[in-house]
Amino acid sequence: MHPVSSAAVLQARAAAEPVRAALGFLQPTELRPYHYLHHPPGGLPWRNFAWERRLCDLRDARRLQPGPSIEVEGFELVRGCSPPPDCRDAVALLLDYYPACEGLLRRRLGARRAIVFEHRLWQCGPACGLTAADGGEVTLAALARCDCSEASGRRRLHLVLPQEAASLALRRHAIVKLWRPLGGQVLDASLALCDAGSLQRDALVSCDIYSPRRTEQIFLLTWSAGQRWFHYPEMQPDEALIFKCFDSAIDGRARFTPHAVFDHPRAAADVPPCLGLEVSCLLLFD
Repeated sequence: MHPVSSAAVLQARAAAEPVRAALGFLQPTELRPYHYLHHPPGGLPWRNFAWERRLCDLRDARRLQPGPSIEVEGFELVRGCSPPPDCRDAVALLLDYYPACEGLLRRRLGARRAIVFEHRLWQCGPACGLTAADGGEVTLAALARCDCSEASGRRRLHLVLPQEAASLALRRHAIVKLWRPLGGQVLDASLALCDAGSLQRDALVSCDIYSPRRTEQIFLLTWSAGQRWFHYPEMQPDEALIFKCFDSAIDGRARFTPHAVFDHPRAAADVPPCLGLEVSCLLLFD
C-alpha cells in the first residue's frame, strides 16, 4: 500500500471545497426592472435597477452522486459529444449542428419534437464576470438571471410556431439551452448554476430587455441564503451543459434555472479566453 503524499491530500481537499466567487444579484425594488441593449430614447438610463455583489459557494457538480438532472436541479452535463462545429460555416450549423442538438435534447428529455431557434457565440476570459464591473457597470452575463420569464417562455411557442401555437398551447413545452466550449478546456470564466429546488419563487423578478430588434423579458434573481450554487470545472470540448430556461409544466419538476458567468478565483491570470457556442431549443411533449 503506497502512502499518499501530503501534496496529493491537499490537492484533493482543495478540489472538494467549494469555490467562493462573486455573483451579481438584483437589489429588491418596487419598480419593474428594465435594461436597454441600445442607446435608450429620451435620455432614459440604460437600466432602472441596482445590483449587489454576493460571495457564493459554488460546489463542484461533478462530485454529486447521482449527478444533477435537468428535471430536478434544472441542469446536467452531457459527455461524449461529437466534435464541435466550425462556427464560421453557417450552412453546416443550420444543416448539421442544429439537427444534432435537436436529437440530443429530444432523447435526453423525452420530448416528441425539438426545434432549435437561435444560437449565440460568446467569449469569456479573465474578468468577464464581476471582476470587470467598475462604478456599478456590469453586463447581464454577470448577473444571476433566467433567460425566460413566465410570460416570455409561453410567448416563445407563438414566435417559433405561429401556425400551430393555438393547438399546442395546452400541451407541455419547454425551452432549454445547450452550451459547449469551443477550442479547448475551460480554465477560467464559466457558468454558475442555481439548483432550481433551492429557489424561492418570489426571488425571480421580471425584467424587460430592449434591443434594436425586439423587446424580450427575462427573470433577474434576488439573493437568499438558501440558494445552492454549482459549477462544472474544466469543461472539455466533448462535453455540453444543458439547462432549463422555462418549462410550462407545474408538477414539481425544475422550471427555471438561474445562472451567471463568474470569474474563477483560482484561475491563472494568463489563461486564454474561452469561446462558447450556445443554442436555444423549443421542446414539445405529448
